[in-house]
Amino acid sequence: MALVKQIRSIRGVRQIGQVSLDFLASLVTLLVVFDFQLFSLVEQVIIWIGLPLLHVGINYLFNSYKQLWRYVGLREIQNLVYNTILVSAGLVCLSTFSLFIVPMEAIIQEAALFLFLTVMIRAIRRGYVLLVASKQAGVTNYSFRTLFIGGGRTSLKIIEEIDAQKVSVNVLGCLDDDPKKHGALLGGVKILGGTEQLARYVKELDIEQVIVAIPSISDHRLNAWLTEIRQLQCKVKVVPGLAALVRNRQANPQFNFRVQDLLDAKEFEQTKSDFRPNKDVVLVTGGAGYIGLHLVKKLLDDGKKVRVLENFSFGRSFLPDFFKDPNLEVIEGDIANIRDVVQAVKGVDTVIALAAIVGDPACSVSTEDTLNLNYEASKVLIETSNFYGVRRFIFASSCSVYGASDEGYLTEESKLNPVSLYARTRIMSEDVIFDRCGQVEPVVLRLSTVFGLSPRMRFDLVVNLLTAKAVLEKQYQVFGPSQWRPFIHCFDVAEAFFLASKADASVVANQVFNVGSTDQNMTLGELGLLIKKIVPEADYGIKEDVSDIRNYKVNFDKIYSQLGFQTSISVEQGVRDIIDAIRQDPKLLNYQDHVYSNYQQQLNRVKVSL
Repeated sequence: MALVKQIRSIRGVRQIGQVSLDFLASLVTLLVVFDFQLFSLVEQVIIWIGLPLLHVGINYLFNSYKQLWRYVGLREIQNLVYNTILVSAGLVCLSTFSLFIVPMEAIIQEAALFLFLTVMIRAIRRGYVLLVASKQAGVTNYSFRTLFIGGGRTSLKIIEEIDAQKVSVNVLGCLDDDPKKHGALLGGVKILGGTEQLARYVKELDIEQVIVAIPSISDHRLNAWLTEIRQLQCKVKVVPGLAALVRNRQANPQFNFRVQDLLDAKEFEQTKSDFRPNKDVVLVTGGAGYIGLHLVKKLLDDGKKVRVLENFSFGRSFLPDFFKDPNLEVIEGDIANIRDVVQAVKGVDTVIALAAIVGDPACSVSTEDTLNLNYEASKVLIETSNFYGVRRFIFASSCSVYGASDEGYLTEESKLNPVSLYARTRIMSEDVIFDRCGQVEPVVLRLSTVFGLSPRMRFDLVVNLLTAKAVLEKQYQVFGPSQWRPFIHCFDVAEAFFLASKADASVVANQVFNVGSTDQNMTLGELGLLIKKIVPEADYGIKEDVSDIRNYKVNFDKIYSQLGFQTSISVEQGVRDIIDAIRQDPKLLNYQDHVYSNYQQQLNRVKVSL
């Protein structure tokens, strides 16, 4: 029996089973639909073997067997429709060229029955997984298939507690880079090999959760593993905790967490199904902000009911007329206040999390505030969303998580190298969202450096600031002209969130997307020259000495190919729009006012609290 369980745990065996079911579905279809008396023996052999192989081969090309049928989504159904269309077209061509004649009625029936059977197979598989994974009271307790990184005392202690407390974690193996430990047993669990084999064992053992249990691991190595594990679509836990991404670890930290923390049972564990979100209601935290105002308008124009959680730290004078729309509900509150968060999340289908302390300078004012608003608040928001049955959670992260990099164009799978507190809190929030999402569909959007006009204007962003200086002061300087940045207009950022909110789960759930346009990567020196071309009368200076060492070029093929996202406003057009606005609106002449700067606003907030 143990051998059978081991065989079933291997991904390749499950994929063979899926292929076999599709092959069998095709055979059943042929048996029901075709009258084989119409065909010669050779033609019968070709049909019986060739047609099922063709169906399976097309499904393989469409990657139908990669996801192990965790769910049947729109993308998978589309692939099956394309499959039947291609096969039917092939049969029509054979009949047209008289290679052998297949009645048109039989071709149509074959396509319809095969599509029905394969969709039903996938639906049954999804229902089985949901039934097994359900945590409702009295239902089967699902056991997370888990792999440990680390074959030392920390892993041993956790494994022993899992066994003693009968926690529903199925530990299938450990990885350790000490070759002397390979093949040994750690609390009854085999040390399989080195950490370089992580991807292999995650795939072979169908791992769902990886626990990094090496307290002495360096931040650089930990970040590399987190990136790889996310790429493998696994949950990840870190011992002693994600706070190590911000603070240096002690040499020998204590074992300071409960084994229950290895499960999805968190502070907010949903035990009832009586929360019924309205599918037309979207919550936008920070909905009166620089990006939020563009996004709220898009959602309202699309017929959605929008709820905004906003603290109005910048006032209300800039609010546009659509904030009086009857489909807009405004809750004045704070993402750091649990009562405000609960009130905001109840009854919504989608949460779009924009509210945060944004930008390196603003985050540097108060580490405590930054950790509270940018990390702890994210943790509470995702747990509350899971508790109240939110369907989708879309989080605003940043491309600054790539930090200082010379690797060329960076993709979502590239190594993270944060060089600021802001970037570290974005990584920490990403991890905790994927970790504690439960039944929610998490989506992370890593934003390029934003620019452009908004009703709640900002002049603490590099494009906006340099443009204002060039127009109003007739001089501006660029620090670090060789440093690369990707840029995106705030209007286009809102479009990315809008598309992510409407996309099918099979496309966006558990995914990270870089948001921007590859052709809008430019050096800060190139940005300076662009502004000089538009405002030739301004003096343009360059300084090589910089305190901000960020340097990264980013690739955006994934969001383009999977969401069809494209930017609509170039950096040059954004600069021209800002110049026109400054010349027409006297209020913007005082661009250094604290209402236009996240940094100044955070500085004032800390001074008041002191």
